Amino acid sequence: MTNRRQFLQLIPLGTATAALTAYAAPLAAMPVLDASQPLFKFVYDSRHRASTQLASGMAVALGADHLHAMQGDITPFWYGELQQLWQQQALAVAGLTEAGPLFCLQQLAPQYGLRVVWQQELRSAEGATLVSWIIVLLMALAAAPLGVNAQDLAHGKAVYDLWCAPCHAPGRKHPGTQALDIVYKGEKPGSLEQRLDLTPELVATFVRTGVSIMPFFRKTEISDTDLADLGAWLSKPLER
Repeated sequence: MTNRRQFLQLIPLGTATAALTAYAAPLAAMPVLDASQPLFKFVYDSRHRASTQLASGMAVALGADHLHAMQGDITPFWYGELQQLWQQQALAVAGLTEAGPLFCLQQLAPQYGLRVVWQQELRSAEGATLVSWIIVLLMALAAAPLGVNAQDLAHGKAVYDLWCAPCHAPGRKHPGTQALDIVYKGEKPGSLEQRLDLTPELVATFVRTGVSIMPFFRKTEISDTDLADLGAWLSKPLER
């Protein structure tokens, strides 16, 4: 049960405005921040009808002053507003955009203690691929992610200890950690369990596809349940 100590609450976006009817199914579960983690802006792409219509619904729910319109390029918003804000206060932002703007913010957010906690792909009526997303302050994630309990996290740690720690635990004797230390050059930890920017989606991608000399893992080795719990544990900051 979600409570006020957690930063997310669910609202029925499909009822915010009649214009959202066609998009209610994929967007109905999109989380919206509560008062414990105020939303600074909802970013939408005015070139896409689905994005504009969702922004209309968000205006009803949040107020028009929380909207930011763009046309594919996130750069003006970043340099003109968001970067300066995040330097002073790490407020949450959300949006429905193409993948490019999200990718840029996803790379920049960890420098200010934020990360992507929600993203879901949406195919618009015109055939465009859009992504709904939310970026929040890491400290807001002190509670377990929604749908994940202490037993799931303990299982995730056990999966990590079995399959990941031999290569990725702290210390130079672990080849994965040593390799990432060279790649990141001190900008972020090489050990996975010390990272604060991992997401369940990113963990799943590397586990299932592999990278460089790291092999991929089959479902007979790391099951989908194992992977979900592993991703939840690695993406849960400060309490490992």
